[in-house]
Amino acid sequence: FKHVPVLVGFIAGDAAIDAEDQTDDEILEDVMRNLKAMYPSIRKPDTVVITRWGKEPTARGSYAFKKVNRSWDKDRENLKKGIKRMWFAGEAMYSSPGTTIAAWETGT
Repeated sequence: FKHVPVLVGFIAGDAAIDAEDQTDDEILEDVMRNLKAMYPSIRKPDTVVITRWGKEPTARGSYAFKKVNRSWDKDRENLKKGIKRMWFAGEAMYSSPGTTIAAWETGT
């Protein structure tokens, strides 16, 4: 999706857990209702990609965070080495915590 307009949204907390069981169309309808309340002339997107991280068996809804008494920089440097043929990208690999920009910058 590089070089095209992209809108990224997040659902958090209990609403995220509930959304895991909704269809893509139901989620899009809810999101569009909220967006239209703020931007009445917004149109439906051409393409929608919806992930369900809580149901992803390798992630289970996880995210990166700075742990007390740990060095973000040292941990990141260790992860950059990879494990055999497995390489990491995303929040944990970025210079500071971030979601979308971290994935974008480290996954290219």
